[in-house]
Amino acid sequence: MTVWTGFATKHLAFDVAPRIAGTSRWSTGQLTKLAINAITAYSAKPLSLVFRFGLVGMLAAIVLFLQAVYSWTVGIAVSGWTSVTVVMLFFGSANLLGIGVLGAYLAQLFDEIKARPEYLIKQELEAATPKPYPGRDA
Repeated sequence: MTVWTGFATKHLAFDVAPRIAGTSRWSTGQLTKLAINAITAYSAKPLSLVFRFGLVGMLAAIVLFLQAVYSWTVGIAVSGWTSVTVVMLFFGSANLLGIGVLGAYLAQLFDEIKARPEYLIKQELEAATPKPYPGRDA
């Protein structure tokens, strides 16, 4: 989070003191929710991953369709299995592609809503006092 702000970062090594008493009150569910929030709050990569899964599935559907056509022309096709598999894989991949496209729009919208500045000013310089042109009234 501090990297985007433009501040210089430095890593500090430290030893964590052992817990004095008791145990952590964070459940596995709470830790999982925290991890998912940390991943999705600062990155659109999971959304692009869904789109890529859709592309891979679509390519697999095309390859499986070509194999089914070849098997049908040769006469070794299994009746019913290939057509159902190709249709399910194709439409499932189309759904993933659609979700990926919607995710890309949502990621852009999310970046705009954060309202982070496009530029950060590290140092502000004082403007020099402009000198009047000779012969003009100041």
